[in-house]
Order: sequence, then structure tokens, then C-alpha cells
Amino acid sequence: MQQHSYFGKSRRAAVGIAGHIQSYGCFAAVDVVSRRVRLVSRNIKSVLGIDAEKLLGRRFEDFQKALSAVLGAQFFPLAGSLLMADNEGFMERIFIRGVPYYLQLRKDAQLIYYELEPLVLEPLTDTLQRAGKRTVEFPDTDGVWNNLVTELHELLGFDRILVYKFSECKSGRMIAEAKAADLDSYLDLHLVGDGTSAAARDVYSMNNITFIPDIGAELSEVLSTDHQLFDDLNCSYRKVSDHELQVLSYTKSQANLNVGVFVDGKFWGLVVCLHRTPRMVDLRTRYNAEVLTRMAANAYAAQKSREQALLQENLHRIMMRLKDRLLLEETLEEALAQNLKPICRLLRADSMATVFGEEIESYGEAPDASIIGKIADWAIEQNFEGLYEHNTFLTEMGGELELDSTAAGVLICILSQKEKQLLIWFRKEIHHVVKDPITPERPWAEVASSHTDSAEKFRQRIKEHCGLMAGKTRPWHPQDLDAAKQITDAVLETSYARNAQIMQLNRQLAEVNKQLDSFSYTVSHDLNTPLTVILLNAQRLALRCTDAPEMATSVDGILQQVDIMRRMIKDVLALSRARKADLQLSVIEPAVLISNVLSAVVEANAAQRTKITVGATPNLVAEPTMLYQVFLNIIGNAVKYSSKALSPEVKIEGAEEGECVVYRVTDNGIGIEEKDRSRMFRIFNRMDNAREFAGTGVGLAIVHNIMERLGGKIDYQSAPGKGTCFELSFKKE
Repeated sequence: MQQHSYFGKSRRAAVGIAGHIQSYGCFAAVDVVSRRVRLVSRNIKSVLGIDAEKLLGRRFEDFQKALSAVLGAQFFPLAGSLLMADNEGFMERIFIRGVPYYLQLRKDAQLIYYELEPLVLEPLTDTLQRAGKRTVEFPDTDGVWNNLVTELHELLGFDRILVYKFSECKSGRMIAEAKAADLDSYLDLHLVGDGTSAAARDVYSMNNITFIPDIGAELSEVLSTDHQLFDDLNCSYRKVSDHELQVLSYTKSQANLNVGVFVDGKFWGLVVCLHRTPRMVDLRTRYNAEVLTRMAANAYAAQKSREQALLQENLHRIMMRLKDRLLLEETLEEALAQNLKPICRLLRADSMATVFGEEIESYGEAPDASIIGKIADWAIEQNFEGLYEHNTFLTEMGGELELDSTAAGVLICILSQKEKQLLIWFRKEIHHVVKDPITPERPWAEVASSHTDSAEKFRQRIKEHCGLMAGKTRPWHPQDLDAAKQITDAVLETSYARNAQIMQLNRQLAEVNKQLDSFSYTVSHDLNTPLTVILLNAQRLALRCTDAPEMATSVDGILQQVDIMRRMIKDVLALSRARKADLQLSVIEPAVLISNVLSAVVEANAAQRTKITVGATPNLVAEPTMLYQVFLNIIGNAVKYSSKALSPEVKIEGAEEGECVVYRVTDNGIGIEEKDRSRMFRIFNRMDNAREFAGTGVGLAIVHNIMERLGGKIDYQSAPGKGTCFELSFKKE
């Protein structure tokens, strides 16, 4: 469970418009065109010795003596010139009446701001260089931020330094911390606020540092020539907002320094510095903190780029392995089912599912198959192109699709609309617990009563935020979408390759069928003639060898082999006819046909002791001759391969099951090894344990071809030594 609390943020609506500034500095702002003072802080008198009212509407040049230090600054001639761009700034150290001050120059479209602030101490530039070098040398992103807070803790002397990374839904998380030993940690707190708003970006893009040395210090009034409220976004000394006072009160802090973190031009987060007592930090030291933060941000961006390159390299390597695996499996469905785990992990998903028609395979803590089916049907109906991704899917579609927390976020790829083939990745709902950052065990009533009345507003906003977060999950990042696209491309590429292979195999099969038809013709016309001659001569020899037992045995062997050859020829011709014979389907009552088959196979296998049971024989749709061939082979095998059992039994029974009629032929014979399943219906294929029984290895191939032509199916269940049950599924009348 993740903890949440309010923390430092800045909003233009709250802090951009004010009539006062903090009193640790003073300023005057002159018009870009007229060069007359339009804004001035009342406390400027303590520095220049001139009343603020006297400066309003006047030029700096009107006060040559009092403002000699300002007028003599090196960059003063640049003020208002074309050489100085908007939002650009300069800083210089000057002496006013023997006291060192920092003079800062800032410019916007209308005003030039002159800011004065006393120098506190001389910064240690060699320390900055060493700290910067340590910051950029870290080999991982976490190390960059951990080192930054350590260096800033030493540089600034604040009690607590934090790096606050923005996330989705106006929230963020503390990812690095350096603190005094007696303080509780804020590390990994998930914070509620709107620091990522456009207003905050305005503040930190125009003035990347906000500093509050003492929340209890008196403010200085800002005077204006036209009595307007001034926009203090360009002023370093903007007053503390009510919100910031509330936050500092919550954290028991008297001083605060925030530095905006920009990564690749995007407002990425904040460096938040807190101190329990008032603390003034020299301007150069604050700038050094900003420099270190920028160095860390650049190091972070560079490291992220390296990590992204490594991720792409790793993704490419995994994709190559995945393509090989996809091609090795017999079907695309099996290939994906065997590789769900690596495919799921590539996208950092919690679970994944593949949908091929009504067949659903899943990995991880995925929704039930029925829910996945509903999601798939919904996706097909939407008919969207490319990838569909959502991290609030549970919130938006939960009621309609009966979703649970395992499907808070989805990423869906439709491989085939027509065939209803999809890849779906899932992410679980993220749960949140909101706690006060200082004293999590305190009830809200106590927190509200111990602070200002606005604490109740904070409480309500946290509640609202928790409501907003319900039903959501981590967003899908561009690298997730890129990985999904590459996986999809790999699957489709493999599918196309398989289709090409199937087309090639079909062409080869057509050629083989032509050759088999030619072979069948040769068998029926060319081989039968010499075989008949051999049979006649062998029979003559048998009649003459009655007095020569050894010769008679040899002749019997010839006759047996001739008989086997004739049966093989007969079976091959039957297989050929089964593939190309015209079909005239009709409703058949199988009872009489099965009775005729039983009479033939019992006689042929001398199986009078076999117990044969015939159950229900529902009508079915088939072609009579082909149906006879099917039952002749299947029942014949059952009788033959159970004939050596102690008590051979064969059971034949049909039943209506849905849209089909299923006949089961069960025996207690020798059974079939599971390893032989893949070649059971190949021509001339015989199992190792069937060698002691007569046969050609063609019968099941004939049945398989006939069942396909009839629009049915053949399957079986078996175990060695325990018998076999063949299932024949026919169309229903």
C-alpha cells in the first residue's frame, strides 16, 4: 500500500499575484521603454537610503550619487538593449556604502527588474566542482539523485533534502532523501498536489529557484505607479503563499528552498529543501544548488538514454528469440501460449492473455476467461486500428464488462478482426492510503484542529484525490507501446511466414496427391496382374507339396505375403477414393451397418470369445460406403488389438452431443503410447506394440481422410495396456 500526503507545490493563481515580497531582498522595476521606475519595494530604503516613494516614476540616472553603485555595474548598459532577451538574467557583486550586495538583473516584455540582496558568505567553488563531478559519475539513475541530495545536504546545511518526482494524476513521489538523523523519513511517500500544473511550470521556468529563509519574517510592501497588483513571477523575493505556510507548518519547517528539475525540456520534479529553523542561504550558494540540480538532471537524462538504448538492444535480442520460438511451434496459438511469460514481462504487465476465437490462454493474475472473452468481444466491436491502451479501463468499463481489479489497465492488440485473434496485457489497480506526513497515526480531526482552518480543505482534497485514483493503474509508457508493436509485428510476420509455408506445403501436397493417384492407377492395373500370377502358381505348388512339409510351409508363407500385398493394394485404393470420391450425404441409421461390420470383423479375427456390447445408435449424416469403411476400420482395430486380452471386450455406443452425434468405440486392448499421437493418422504408420498383429498401417489414415470429407472429427484417449477409446464426431441430422 502506498502512502500519500500533501507537500510543497506552487500555483500561479496562489503565488503569482501579490502586493508584498519577502524582506531579505529588495527590488525596483523600470519600464523597458521609458526607463522610469514603475514598481519598487518599500524596504529599498534600508539599502539605498532613498524612500521608495521618491523613486516611483523617476529614472535611476536622476539619483547619480545614491545609485552610483547600480549605475556603475558592468551589465547596467545592457539593460533594455537588444542584447538582452526576455527572461534572461545577470548577476554581479557590488558595494553600497561599503556593504557587499548581489545585484541581479531580470527582464520581461515590459519591465526590467533590479534586485538587491546582501552577500552572506563566499561559496566554495572547488567544493561545487567536486560535488558536480561526483553527481555525473554515477552509473545509474537512482545513484544520481541519491548523490545530489547528499551533496546539497552538505552544501546548504538544511535538515532535509528531497527529490520529488512528478507522476500522473497530479501526484508525485519522493525518490531520494538526505536528512538529519533525528528526523523521520519521507522517502517513497506518494504526494498529492498539482505541482505538475501549467501554473507551476510558469513559476519554475521563469525563476527556477524559490526560497523562503524565514516564514515568520515581516513582508515588505510593493509600491506601483498605477496602483496595480504586480505579477511577481520574475521576482526572486515573492511572498510566501498561504499554501506554502500550511505545508511548512505541517512539516514543522521555518525555511524552504525549492529547485525545479527539468529533464529533456519537461518539468520533471522538484528538489525540496526543508529546515526546522530560519536559515539564510547566500545567493551564489542557491545558484550552486541550481547548477548541481541541472548537472544531476543532465546526468539522469544521459543515463536514461543509455538505459533506453540497452532496453532496445535487449528487446531486439528477446524478439529474435521469440521469433525463433514462434516458428518452432506447430501452431501460432501454441507458440504464443508457450511464450506468454517473456511477452508479458517485456511490457512490465501484471498478466496477459491470448484470444484465438473461443480459445483463451493466460499468464499471471489475469481476469477470468469469461471476462477476457467479454473484453475481446468489446474490442472487436470497437474496430479500432493499431494498439488500444488505457490505464483507467476499470473505471470506465468496469460495470459494463464486469471487470475486477486485475483489469484496471489494458493494452489490446487485434491480430485479426475476422478470426477474433487478440493479444491483451493487463495491469492491476493501484491502491492508495493517505496519511499525514509528520504523524501518520494522528486522526484527521486532530490534524485539522492543530493547524489553520484550511487543513480541512487539504483533507477534503486528499479524499477527492483518492477517489480519482480508484480504478487506475500505472500508465503505459512509450517504451511499453513500442515493445507491444514489435511483438505484434513479430506475431504477424510469423503468421505470414506460416501461411507462406502452408501454401508451399499445399502445393507440394497437391503434387504428392497427383503422384499417389498415378501410383494407385499403377497398383490397380500393373501390380495386380503379376500378383495374380504369383498367387496362382503358389496355389499349384501347394497342391503338389502335400508330401513335402518343408516345401508346403514355404508355399504357405508365399500365400500369406501375397494376401498381405493384395490387402495393402486394396487399402491404398480405398484411401485414394476417400480423398476424391463425390459425396452424396444422407441420414443413415447405423444399427444394421454396425451389425454387418461386426459379423465381418469377428469372423476375420476369429474373435468369437470377445464380448461386444452395442449401445444406442442414433442417426447421423454421412455417405453410406464411406461410413462402412470408417466403422470397419475402427471396430476392426478394436476387436483385433483386444483379441489377446484375458477377457477381450469391445463397446460401441453413440450419443447426441450439441450439434454433433458422437460414436465411441472402446476396447481393453494393448493401448497407444502418448508419444505416438502426432503420427497416429499417417499412412503406412504402425505403432511399436502393434507389430505382432497383422496390418498395413493404412486403416486409420483412411478413416482420418473420410472423417474430414464428411465434416466430422476423429480423436482418441488411450493408455498402454489399458485399452483405447476412439471418438467419431458426425454431423447431426
